[in-house]
Amino acid sequence: MKNATFNIRFFTVNADSLPSKVINSENIIGTAPKGRKIIEIDLSNHRIRLPENGIFIGFEFLIIESNKHEFVYTIKGSKKKHKGISYEPAFGLVDSETSMVFTFVNGKWRKRNIKNSLAPAIQILLVN
Repeated sequence: MKNATFNIRFFTVNADSLPSKVINSENIIGTAPKGRKIIEIDLSNHRIRLPENGIFIGFEFLIIESNKHEFVYTIKGSKKKHKGISYEPAFGLVDSETSMVFTFVNGKWRKRNIKNSLAPAIQILLVN
């Protein structure tokens, strides 16, 4: 696969410190080229306002045919080959002493604190 695409969503923060309303009305599609690359996405045309109580940035994996990656693997101690499917892209991660992970499952946001974990390797440049 040459490129994989993903969607970026910005959310307000609710009273329970969870993601709430989507700020951006349109999809912001990012493209990740194959390999370990730094991806830059210019959001200046989107005019996203940052609320005073903060913002959540969500990376939405798109389960689409062009992101599909099929592979073959074996389980330790077995010679049988298994077929697997994953969806790209994979995002870079860095070590983190504590990380809060937010997932959206069955229509609800869930928050987990994980010690000695990995956090997304992202950098955000804010301009006025």
